Amino acid sequence: MGGSVPIISSVIGLVGGMVNQQRKPDVPDRAAQIEAERRAQEEEQRKKEAEIRKREREKVTEARSVEQKRAAAGNAPKTTLANGGAGLREKAAVDTKQLKTRLGE
Repeated sequence: MGGSVPIISSVIGLVGGMVNQQRKPDVPDRAAQIEAERRAQEEEQRKKEAEIRKREREKVTEARSVEQKRAAAGNAPKTTLANGGAGLREKAAVDTKQLKTRLGE
């Protein structure tokens, strides 16, 4: 039994050394990982900013389109046929003289 204690302690020391070696990455590898993470974050940030700019451009384009449609609708004649009805745009002339003139009498 006297020899089993040094053997056990050496095995535990060997296993502990292997575990510590796995936990500590090499300094250059860690620096490379940090640099890669930083680059990935910068790239992700650039993509987010590009997407935001794209959405803003789309909003501006859509607003211009709506404004142009609104302006075109404002310049269009205000006929009831265009609005879905079949009536007069102005007050009906029911005076006898005007009716005879319109009917050709």
